[in-house]
Amino acid sequence: MNCTQPGCAGTIVDGYCDVCGMAAPASGSGTGSPMSSPPGSLDLDEMPWRNARAAAAPLVAKVDRLSAALAEARQRFEEPLSRRDDLRGLLQSFRQKAAAKGLGEHPEVETRYRRAESLLWAAPCDLEAAGPLVDEFVATVNTMTAGVSR
Repeated sequence: MNCTQPGCAGTIVDGYCDVCGMAAPASGSGTGSPMSSPPGSLDLDEMPWRNARAAAAPLVAKVDRLSAALAEARQRFEEPLSRRDDLRGLLQSFRQKAAAKGLGEHPEVETRYRRAESLLWAAPCDLEAAGPLVDEFVATVNTMTAGVSR
């Protein structure tokens, strides 16, 4: 008897397909009970281990591929958020440094801080534009605090 699974050219041996591992259809099964497995699903409990393992291998491989794709998507999604958080932290740290040196209300420091802050706390956040603004702010604070001792 030939396997009835679409695309499978196997034959039924001991009640299971020798290629895909599907169980042979029950004779006179009709429409099946409401509790039966959906059409095309694998009933691994009813298969010998060798056939169950062979039938489950493509499913396991697909789950592994989906897991890898999900990990890649998560990494691509979180990367810009992490960069934004790093820039925010750097901006806040150097604002505190400027304040500790008595430059917290200096017009140039405050102006550069506000420009970077307005981009980093906006949605969507333009990281391409915010990065250089944070770098300018850091350079300004470092330059202005170089000669200040407190």
